[in-house]
Amino acid sequence: MKIVWSSKEIPILIMFDESSLKHSIWKLHNQPLKEMRAEKTIDRDHLINTFETEEEKKFLPDVKAQSAGKEDERRFASEVTLEQLIEEETPSGSRGRVFLAHDERDEPLLCIHSKNKFTAYSYQNGEAKFAFALDNLVSTVAINSTRSLFKDILALDHSGNLLVFVGRHLMAKLNFVVSNFDSNRKKIIRLDDSVSDRFNVEICEEVERKNRTQLYRFRLNLIPTSSLVSDAFKSLACVFPFHFVAQLFSKFVEKVNGIEGKNRNSRESDEQGWKVLSELLWDLFSSEKMEISSVPSLDFLSCFSKDQRKSRIFDGKKNRIDEKVQKSIEEKREILQQSHQIAEVILCSFHLLLENYKIDDTKSRLVKTLSSFLESLSHSLSWNRYLEYYCKENGTIFVETKEGKNYVPPNLFEWILNTMKGVYEEFPLFSSPFSPCERTRKLCRFYSILSYSRLASNFASKVKRNDWLVRLQKKNSVQFNDSFVESKELEACERMLLSMVQEGCDLAYINSLPYGIALPLLEAVRACRNNCPPPSTRWPKEAYLIVGREEMAMQMIDTAVFNPIQIPHESSPNNEESINSSPSVQDTEGLESLSPTTTMRFSKDSRLKEVARVLTSSKVLLIQISESSGLSDHEAITKQMEKLAQISKRTMALPLGRGMFTLRNWKTPIVCEQISVSQMIFSAKLQSSKMVTTLDSSVLTPEVLSWPDFHNGVAVGLRIPPGHTDINSTWIAYNRLTATSKESNAETLLSNYAGFLFALGLHGYLTFLTKTKIYEFLVKSHPLTSVGLLLGIATNQIGSCDHNTARLLFVHIPAFQPSNSTDLDVHPNLLAASLIGVGLIYQESMHRRVTEVLLGEIGKRAKDNVTNRESISLCAGLGLGFVLLGKGSNTTGLTDMRVEDRLTRYMLGGTIRELESLENINSSSSKANDDPPKSFLVAEGDRINVDVAASGATLALGLMYLKSNSRAIAERFSIPKSCFDLDLIRPDLLLLRVLAKNLVLWDSISPSEDWISSQIPTFMKQLLFETDRKSLNESEVDYELVRMSHLNVLSGVFLSLGLRFAGSANAEAYRILMKHLEYLLQAQKKNDDPVTFGLADSPSLEGCVNNALIAVSLVMAGTGNLEVFTIARKLRFKIPKASAKYIHGEHSYGSHMAVHMAIGFLFLGGGTLSLSTSNASIAALVTSLYPIWPVDSADNRYHLQALRHFYVLAVEDRCLETVEVDSGKLCRIPIEIEMREKSEGFPAKIQTHSPCILPELRFVKRVNVLGPRYWNQSIQVEGQNQILYRSKRVYVKKKVSFLSYEEDPKGFRSIFSRTYPKTERKYFDWETPTENTKGIDQKEFIESFSADPSVLAFATYMCNPDSGKDAHFFTGILYECLTHDKLEALPLYLSLQDFANRIQKQ
Repeated sequence: MKIVWSSKEIPILIMFDESSLKHSIWKLHNQPLKEMRAEKTIDRDHLINTFETEEEKKFLPDVKAQSAGKEDERRFASEVTLEQLIEEETPSGSRGRVFLAHDERDEPLLCIHSKNKFTAYSYQNGEAKFAFALDNLVSTVAINSTRSLFKDILALDHSGNLLVFVGRHLMAKLNFVVSNFDSNRKKIIRLDDSVSDRFNVEICEEVERKNRTQLYRFRLNLIPTSSLVSDAFKSLACVFPFHFVAQLFSKFVEKVNGIEGKNRNSRESDEQGWKVLSELLWDLFSSEKMEISSVPSLDFLSCFSKDQRKSRIFDGKKNRIDEKVQKSIEEKREILQQSHQIAEVILCSFHLLLENYKIDDTKSRLVKTLSSFLESLSHSLSWNRYLEYYCKENGTIFVETKEGKNYVPPNLFEWILNTMKGVYEEFPLFSSPFSPCERTRKLCRFYSILSYSRLASNFASKVKRNDWLVRLQKKNSVQFNDSFVESKELEACERMLLSMVQEGCDLAYINSLPYGIALPLLEAVRACRNNCPPPSTRWPKEAYLIVGREEMAMQMIDTAVFNPIQIPHESSPNNEESINSSPSVQDTEGLESLSPTTTMRFSKDSRLKEVARVLTSSKVLLIQISESSGLSDHEAITKQMEKLAQISKRTMALPLGRGMFTLRNWKTPIVCEQISVSQMIFSAKLQSSKMVTTLDSSVLTPEVLSWPDFHNGVAVGLRIPPGHTDINSTWIAYNRLTATSKESNAETLLSNYAGFLFALGLHGYLTFLTKTKIYEFLVKSHPLTSVGLLLGIATNQIGSCDHNTARLLFVHIPAFQPSNSTDLDVHPNLLAASLIGVGLIYQESMHRRVTEVLLGEIGKRAKDNVTNRESISLCAGLGLGFVLLGKGSNTTGLTDMRVEDRLTRYMLGGTIRELESLENINSSSSKANDDPPKSFLVAEGDRINVDVAASGATLALGLMYLKSNSRAIAERFSIPKSCFDLDLIRPDLLLLRVLAKNLVLWDSISPSEDWISSQIPTFMKQLLFETDRKSLNESEVDYELVRMSHLNVLSGVFLSLGLRFAGSANAEAYRILMKHLEYLLQAQKKNDDPVTFGLADSPSLEGCVNNALIAVSLVMAGTGNLEVFTIARKLRFKIPKASAKYIHGEHSYGSHMAVHMAIGFLFLGGGTLSLSTSNASIAALVTSLYPIWPVDSADNRYHLQALRHFYVLAVEDRCLETVEVDSGKLCRIPIEIEMREKSEGFPAKIQTHSPCILPELRFVKRVNVLGPRYWNQSIQVEGQNQILYRSKRVYVKKKVSFLSYEEDPKGFRSIFSRTYPKTERKYFDWETPTENTKGIDQKEFIESFSADPSVLAFATYMCNPDSGKDAHFFTGILYECLTHDKLEALPLYLSLQDFANRIQKQ
């Protein structure tokens, strides 16, 4: 069995069985048929054999058949199932030709032509049935001959005639004529290759006893060119049996072509076509021979009888006269009655067509032609009221006949008037969905819905409204949902608008109506525009387009489908360079490729330029060194080198802040071009001598520059936003970074590329990296590349628990290896990255094995290699915090491990024996808990090394109980309550305890002085701030230790406040943090302050200042706050007295890193991004902002430097952009943000201007567009599918009479405060404007208020004084429409003016 035909239109396959020589029709089901027997279905294995090539076979899904019991009772569980609908009864003999056509009801016909047998099967409602058969046909094809959208059957008979069938009905019979065609020598073989109305004809000619075939291409288009003729035939098809219309159409085609048998060489004109049809109709009326079945239904005439009060819709296909009844009537009386009745039905049907033409401006020219014919026909029938009606239309004299009938003709205009007055009448309509009077039906529906409030009493007393509306809206092809008609919440105007959407109408439909009919509809549309509901499921987007609220329609378009408007880069000349362009060589740092949103947010000052200047590391700096007398040249050079060394530490820390500032600002990198990275320049130009000095290369060793180069590569990679579809494994592997400087060496580029890989992982691109490429990167044994790659891969799979990715990290962690395996020499940094990477992969999973290993790694004893033990322990603790993030006591399956107690022991200290008593004895099956050999480098004894394990354990416990508000756990982070206890703990561990405690007691964090004071131990406040210290023995007090501990506690408090209100711009948190920051800055300048006495240059005070600055920048993330930026800029310029150690000076590399990260947070993403406070985001920020900063650029002892970029995991796009829907440009408008009731720290309403940073959307209730210049709208924040969760872009529409806030900030240039330009030539010259011309012309004036091309064209051509005497009138109506924002009324004014001119001429 072979498949011989299939179609995209209907789910049908036609097969041919070569053994039985029969065709069969099968229906395709996308879902399996559970109760279908085997003989009625075909499975995939059987179906795949019907395809002839392997290419065809592979497109079918892989489906397995299940068998149970007997063979005939098999059930198939497949994705595709074929159900047999019908099979030929007799063999057809050959495969033949199969095609799809349509019958007279436009339903599909499955046509099978095999040899001389032609069979058609109808397909309706999923069933195939035999329709009809035709004999003596040589060849057949499907062609668009009489209908443009549906296929007819074109057949060739044995006589060489072309036959056109619509279903079984013969529509035309044409002789085939070709020049020099000799029927004796040439013979038509077949028709083939039909496309639209064209087809091929194959002719066989006998030449010298040999047959030679020729191929001709023909076109057969029988569709009347006259729209009146076409509509007339459609009207007749609505009331007469189709075979009668087919006979009439056949005669029409025959007469138009002149004589039967000739080719149709030219198309008929409009006048000629109607003349031919009218002659045929008159011949029909006078004919004495008429088929009985051609008589129409008497029910249709009843629609036009009497006074039209009892009329109803006619269905000509359901109410035909029975032939058996008609045969009993006398023949002559029957013929006379039929002729008269046919004329009456044609009159009534053409009258409906006339009424339809009267409301269609595009066909108003046909009214007089049709009404003239109807006038003659009504005179012949003696229908006086109809005759009077048509005489008025044609302007002829009405003469009433004595024995005439007084039927009242339906008048659509009168019906509309009565409907608006509240008088109910039905208007007769065709029921066919393809009738030529659909415009009338739609208009009746609109006015009936619009007037429903006035007609309520009439409907109740006369007829059920639902029944009448159902009849009025009856349409076979479209099923309407009229639930909105029943809704009492919707006004009549809104119901009318929604009905327009259902009917597929728009403003063009209303504008094509006569102005008297269109005016109420336009007023209803205008009322809907002023009261639009928010974009939701209540209105479809088409409704917003009809009322002119395109901005709301844009909100409803899904971003996955809609291609958003490309906003031009406003800073570039002539808009030639956009934000989507590739960065230039001069801007490889991305500091100049700022988005229009960034530029608009900070357009009132030069802060962006200052930020770009501060964060650039690829330019030679200008420095000033005071010249001291008596210095030799060598000493002067040494002094220059010392200062340049201090500046170099700042330069090395710049990439972190630059990566934050340029985060995601590179929209679409060019895939075929390599990305360049600008190298850091450690040179400076002396201001006095203008001489460039370069730092000694012996100082800039690879160890010193490796991590700064890594951060530089991260900054480049972070510019690429996530979601770019063109970045794949090949692009990542072969897009090695190129340097802009020739001095860059291979080691520098390798470190850059390591950071670039990490950045790609942070944005989710390493998912596409193949295993072979990963292997190639790892076997190079470059530590930075391995660290960046593993961390990047882990961040791609956060929370996925993907075992394949985890195994890649397990290889680098000895604790995950079997107990008898060989120890691997793993780089400490790589081990630390692997530990935290495993935590990311198993985030919030509570995986038992991972928890066990990470818990053991926190307090693991020292071996031979003791490098960076603190960093490894910290990463293990942070990884454990990710695995148990926010789970608290709900750690199902981990209760026996006593995780909280073991972490507390690591944090507070104790003996190894005490720790072993807490461990699970069943967890000793791996190397994780084996007793390691004692180290020969570190003597730790039998006690827990708190200095190593406390940091990781503290943060792990804090993240585990994040936001749990558990007082019991919070008490474990005990703060010393006396000076004696203070000697037992390192001061920096106090910072971590305070931070972890507040992470647990999240809801208790308050931006107030009382809360800050409650965090400081009482004895510290007594020693530092109170004068009465009698209860204290001051001789035993170490005040320096107390002050250091106090500063660390304050640092923990500041970080807690910053994390609690991160990205919120909370005013109270900002105020309290700025107060303490300014206090600390002042304390650095004096030595008599009780808090910082003797610690003016200590690392504790410097760290406290850094943490306070970081905290306030977290709160104001993305806001670009000037006060905080000013403080950060002063701190970055702080260069203390030079030390003999160039790189290890007093102002550490870590301090510069903290300052530049604070600047980066303030301008995160150029001011378009902010921070989230979700559990995962808080954990990422804690990891990134670990408060112990590196001393130099190679320091990874306490914290792995790569983790500083984890802030990316907490970044959230909450920048609200407003775009003018007409111009596609960003705009600044006032907005109001309404907050939910449970939004702590926020007022009920926030009024600001866009673009702006929104609060976290879980706190936002709605966003309202305010101001008189733009149409108001309210955007609800209800779910993840809302626009604010997708794109943060809100489209707005400017009112016509106003300018934007950028063009008119004060509102002094609106259309109400400006004079409309005159039309006299003395004010301006349209053709040749001169320099002396004052003011602006009308075109300029209009362009400033409306971008509508039709309005601009109207002002240019209609309001031009050279356009005619009506220019003054056109100018007046245009100005009125602009001021009242009703531009849709312009066509009405033009129609009125045209009507007045015609009346004046007459």
